[in-house]
Amino acid sequence: MYFLRYNYKSKNSLENDTRTDAVLANKHAIASKNPLLINYTYSNLGYYYKQKFHETEDYKYIDSVVTVAQKTLHYAELIEDERVRDRSMIVYNLNQSSLVGFIKGKDHPDEILKYSLQALVIANKNSLRGNYDEAEKYFKMAYDLVKDNQQLTNYKIKFLSNLSSNAEKKGNLNDALRYLKEEKELILQENQYQFDNSTKSLEIFYETEQANQRIKQLEETNRYTKIQTLLYVCLSIVGTAILIIIFFNVQYKHKLKVQREIINDFKNQLQL
Repeated sequence: MYFLRYNYKSKNSLENDTRTDAVLANKHAIASKNPLLINYTYSNLGYYYKQKFHETEDYKYIDSVVTVAQKTLHYAELIEDERVRDRSMIVYNLNQSSLVGFIKGKDHPDEILKYSLQALVIANKNSLRGNYDEAEKYFKMAYDLVKDNQQLTNYKIKFLSNLSSNAEKKGNLNDALRYLKEEKELILQENQYQFDNSTKSLEIFYETEQANQRIKQLEETNRYTKIQTLLYVCLSIVGTAILIIIFFNVQYKHKLKVQREIINDFKNQLQL
């Protein structure tokens, strides 16, 4: 009940007193000894403290967020269902990434990258199992965590490459091309930024050429796939037409045969 009331109040801008419900929901979750419920209610408490910080700019709320985050992580690791545990870990990583600027200063890419790479581990795990939809979701999370940090451009390129490969495995060639073109654009931007370093420029030039080759390959594959699909449709139509002609031809021959038999019977009766 407290959990539902907290959710209602947190989504209703006219309701300000959410801490009591969040604390009571957490208390009852702890009593239930269910790691998922406990993890979720600690996440809600963390969200409450983060909102209070934005309202008041009082850093004591950030301290509370950090304390609650450790509890969130602890109970996330105790969740038995692997997929649910992975999702809880991602929520934790996203929350921690958003707090890096407050806890360790604005320019701290290493911490952001740490949480992003944890999302990448889960994405790769799903990809190896053939769960490409789940993998895509976590590859996107890994990318979203680093996309606004200019110091992590190499990782942005890597994550876009992962998204492109995953989309290709799913058979979604349009998305694969879109991610690959974004990857190429980032490589070119990095090339412009690093051009004064000859070693780096050669490396980026090689990466650009690789991206160009993959784009051409995917575009060619996409074109052949469309042609192949069109041929299948045409062959299906022709095949269906041939079957209809054969069917009516057989029916016509059968009808002629019956008529001949009737005529022959009639002739025999006349001779008698």
